[in-house]
Amino acid sequence: MTREALTVGFDAGDGFLGRVRGNDIVRFRCGGRRFVSVTHPGYIDHVLHEARLKYVKSDEYEPIRAAAGINLLTDEGDSWAAHRGVLNPTFARRHLNDLVDLMIDPIEDVTARVVCAIPFDMHETMVQATLRVVANALFSQDFGPLVHSMNDLATRGLRRAEKLERLGLWGLMPRRSTTR
Repeated sequence: MTREALTVGFDAGDGFLGRVRGNDIVRFRCGGRRFVSVTHPGYIDHVLHEARLKYVKSDEYEPIRAAAGINLLTDEGDSWAAHRGVLNPTFARRHLNDLVDLMIDPIEDVTARVVCAIPFDMHETMVQATLRVVANALFSQDFGPLVHSMNDLATRGLRRAEKLERLGLWGLMPRRSTTR
């Protein structure tokens, strides 16, 4: 598993993700560590909501916590609940409806440009649509022309981040003992 993760990543075709597709819970080892992947919505709700106090963040969160501080992503337990309570009004339906309104125009633009039975680059189209939706949601304005110029940059950045993530797996590699 470790060699595959380092060389090809977790490819959805013939790689790891393709082999585990359709399984609700998958346990695997990578770099001497044990991991569990949960995909069933009921199980995800159990881990993230119903029994969240029974599950703790892994050691991999420590660098994120050191860089970003204690926040909703890195926090746990009662402190996490307090953070979530402060943000709760942000996730109220009236605020989410406003976000949906900001998403509609970019999505309609994409669907208008796609012509039935004519091939198009799905990756490029989805990157542009996603960048526009995120920009609209975060900044409440349309960055359409800017998004078109950022498409290639975003794609290259995501690919580079994936390669860096693979390099991070080297830290999980089991080390040979030099003592006898």
